[in-house]
Amino acid sequence: VFCPETNDSLYCWPVTPANKTIYVPCSYLLPSAHSDYSDRFAFRTCLSDGTWLNNWTNYSACVDVPFSFSNSSDDDSHSTEVRLVHVLKDIMIITTSMSLAFLLIALFIFSYFRSLQCSRNSIHKNLVGSFIFRFVLVMVLLQPHIIGIGPSYRDL
Repeated sequence: VFCPETNDSLYCWPVTPANKTIYVPCSYLLPSAHSDYSDRFAFRTCLSDGTWLNNWTNYSACVDVPFSFSNSSDDDSHSTEVRLVHVLKDIMIITTSMSLAFLLIALFIFSYFRSLQCSRNSIHKNLVGSFIFRFVLVMVLLQPHIIGIGPSYRDL
């Protein structure tokens, strides 16, 4: 008996044998985190019947926000945590969109005005282009959250 793979909107958890707990280092989930997170782990527990414990992932070691955990199976028990995740993703979407817009403006300015053509600015155009590529990839990865279709591309 196995728990199926699942995506909790932050990480894609693999198939896990029953009665096992799977751990992921916080430094893997938060690559820009300080070295303080190198010994911290997020985890998910697979029950003996092949279901995830309360369908919930414990990220409390990865963030310094207190999470409450209750044994009730209703969806309202974790509404605060879910709202926090959605607010953080909304902030990421907004800031990524703003950065993408400003980078496109900068690339237009570097390309349009002939007086700005020099080798130093061509290097900056390449840098701006790479940032644009990165932000487009971030937006593609956040697309299920943006349009509200669910946590996985397999739901399409």
